[in-house]
This record gives sequence, C-alpha cells and structure tokens, in this order.
Amino acid sequence: MELIHDWYFVQTSAIDTAARKMQFSDELMGQLIRFVSSHEVGHTLGLRHNFGSSSTVPVEKLRDKAWVEANGHTPSIMDYARFNYVAQPEDHIGAAGIFPRIGIYDDWSIEWGYKWLPEFKTPQDEVPYLNKRVIEKLNSDKRFTFGTEVVPNDPRNQSEDFGDNAMKASAYGIKNLQRILPNLFDWTKEPNKDYSNTTLMYTQVVTQFGRYMLHVTKNVASVFSTPKRVEQTGAVNEFVSTAIQKEALAFLDVQLFNTPSCLINKDIIDKLGVNPITSIGSIQRSVIQRLISKNTFDKMLQNEAFNGSAAFTPFDLLESLKKAFGVSWEPVKRWTFIDVTYKKYILMH
Repeated sequence: MELIHDWYFVQTSAIDTAARKMQFSDELMGQLIRFVSSHEVGHTLGLRHNFGSSSTVPVEKLRDKAWVEANGHTPSIMDYARFNYVAQPEDHIGAAGIFPRIGIYDDWSIEWGYKWLPEFKTPQDEVPYLNKRVIEKLNSDKRFTFGTEVVPNDPRNQSEDFGDNAMKASAYGIKNLQRILPNLFDWTKEPNKDYSNTTLMYTQVVTQFGRYMLHVTKNVASVFSTPKRVEQTGAVNEFVSTAIQKEALAFLDVQLFNTPSCLINKDIIDKLGVNPITSIGSIQRSVIQRLISKNTFDKMLQNEAFNGSAAFTPFDLLESLKKAFGVSWEPVKRWTFIDVTYKKYILMH
C-alpha cells in the first residue's frame, strides 16, 4: 500500500488533487488495490506481463480526454504502465484516463486461451484457426500486440513506461515533476511530524526522473523485436532508426547532461539535508555507462555491418557525447578512436 501510494503521488499529484497527501482516502486506495489485484488475477489465469502493450498508444492520445478515458492509457492490465504521467493539468483527464484497467488485449487473450471451440476434435486441430485469428487481430488494431519482458534490446518493451515515443512521454512527465516540486512541503506535511514524508517523496521524484532518463537511453543501439508467424510479412528484428537514436541523445543532452536544475531546490536542501547533486550525478553515470558499454558498441557495430552508412555507429555516438560534454581530444584514426576512447570516456566520466 505504501508502494502504490508513492507511485500514485509522484505520477499523478500534478493532475489529481486527491493524490496530494500522505494518507489517501479509502475510496482512492481501494481503486489502487483493485488495479494491482486485477493484474495479479491475470497471472492466475495464465497471462504473462505484456510490457509492449502500452507502446502501441500514440503519446498525444494520452492527453486526449475523450480518447484516453474511453480506451485507457494502456491496452493491457498486464503491462507495468502504472498511471498516466503524460496527462497535463490543462487536459482535465479524470480517473478513467489515469488508472490502468482490464483492456482489449486482456479480453482477447482470455478469449484465445479459454474459448470453447467444439468444432475441433483435438487441440492440434485448433492451431490453424487460432493462428489465423491472431494475425487478423493484429491487422485490425496494433493494440492487440504482445511485447515480452524478456527481450532486453527492444525499447518498446520497458517497465514503468508507456506511449509510442519515450522522449515525448518523458518530457511531459518531467513537466509534471516540475509542478510537484514547489508544492512538496505542502502536499507531504502532517501535524506534529518532521520532514521525513517530504524526504521520502523527494526521493521518489528523483527516482521517477531517473526512470524517464533510462526509458530514453534504451532507444540508443536498440532493436525492435516483433514475433511473427511464417504467414506474416516483415522483419522480426529491425534496428531502431538513426533519427530515433539522435532524438534520444538530444533529449539526454537537454534534460540530463545539462544539470537538471529543477531537482535542486534550496528549501529542500536546507530542511531535508539531501544532496541533489549526488543523486543527479548517479543518474548521469548510470546513463553514460549504458551508452558506452560493450553491449551498446556491439549492437552498433552489428548495425553498421548490416546497414552501412544508414547506421548510427559508435563513432557517431561518441561524437554526440563529445559535443554534449564539451570534451575535446586529439583526432585519431576511426577504429583506434573507438578502441581507445571508449576507455578514455570511462576514466573521464
């Protein structure tokens, strides 16, 4: 209950006045418990996590009051989409567009797994029919998509995110964090208590900010992995475009590598004794380590081998980081640059 309180506070208090307190009403807490319980019941019925479900929804639809209240911000309760942190105060979106709910993917999955098909004599006889139904559903609406949690390189299949563009969704999320921070003392205070509530929720704000940065980072050197049957066309594995990778790095340059001053508040430092510079530095290090890891370079080199000049290469990545950090070094040959400078970056940052 503490966990879902903290999630709801940090992701929705900018748009829902009911979230602006440390003790939620029984009605609100009941809705939160129902959402968690519905997810767990899905598991008892055999449904796996569907982390890719929420990536099928365009980010701007998450701000469309009529659409999101009618359809929900994720098509599956089995996603880890939590709450609609994209919605802005001026959108006036109600609870129906904020909470996860049982969605069209869940209804379809239960039908696929449990519907009685008496016209078939054996389970094997059902396979062609069920196969055809899957393809028909996917062709009719991409919100029937399943995205596994066990494919580490697909940026669509992430925990705690939603929307079809992590950069746009995270930018909206940061706007809401910026609305929460100036009100943190008022929204966390309780009579005759110290500032421990404020410290807790400030930590949650910083943690949420860090999630946004990692959601975006996942788009660099990433690979879309789309399971297909042999009857379907198109690639199963596809490198994410250079344009998306550049968009992700530009976002990180603006929002993270230029110190996020929104997280540095004098009142918070004076009263809570926290050190936001340490927290920000930890997020920066985590992102940089992922960007210049061997795993990242390996995927980029594979992309370059397959796609040539259309690929976003390790050299391109390091050039982008050099500009972001204002770092300079003597020019060297390309492969020496990748070999040697990788170690130099670790030492410098």
